[in-house]
Amino acid sequence: MLYETSLLTNNTLITLTNTTSIVAESVKSYSFDVWTRFLEIVFSPFNYKDMLWILAPMIITFLLIEFYFGIYAEEKLGWNTAFGNSLVLLFVSLDIGRNLYESGLIYEDKIKTLIFMIIFIEAILLALLDFFHFLPERFAFKISGSLPINFSAVSAIILVYTNIKVDFITISALLLLLIFMILFIGLMHKIEPKVGNPKFLN
Repeated sequence: MLYETSLLTNNTLITLTNTTSIVAESVKSYSFDVWTRFLEIVFSPFNYKDMLWILAPMIITFLLIEFYFGIYAEEKLGWNTAFGNSLVLLFVSLDIGRNLYESGLIYEDKIKTLIFMIIFIEAILLALLDFFHFLPERFAFKISGSLPINFSAVSAIILVYTNIKVDFITISALLLLLIFMILFIGLMHKIEPKVGNPKFLN
């Protein structure tokens, strides 16, 4: 009886060890796939240069706006800025629709067409909500801020203009991109000189 119990315990430990090893390998493989897809997303503008015409001005504007609000930290986003951000997303969605129409994919690629529709509807809803001040100010400014708007736009542009597969790995890679954007903007705001700071005036 004691021998059987010991054997059962050993088998259980072996099974747990094997399971842990399999899970660890799966996590390692998944992490590698996500990182590889992340790099593919980051360097996609160099491989699909057509998107640069819409992507480059948007990224430059995004960085300048964040730089501005980092220096003038006392200034806050207003309804007019939030409305303007939603219009930027609308213009991006129209460019995505144009790209799909001209390439003939709007009738063939259901995933890319769905992405276009989601971004277009999101832009219209945000524009209406911001124009009529339907939402509480604090919440409205969060969802219509520069970072969420530009992240949505960049993600949609990359997924439509490239041949990157839309799957769970890509979604995870885009979330990783969002984390990098948040960290970069946070660091930029932290090291920027501020108005009222003597160093800024010198």
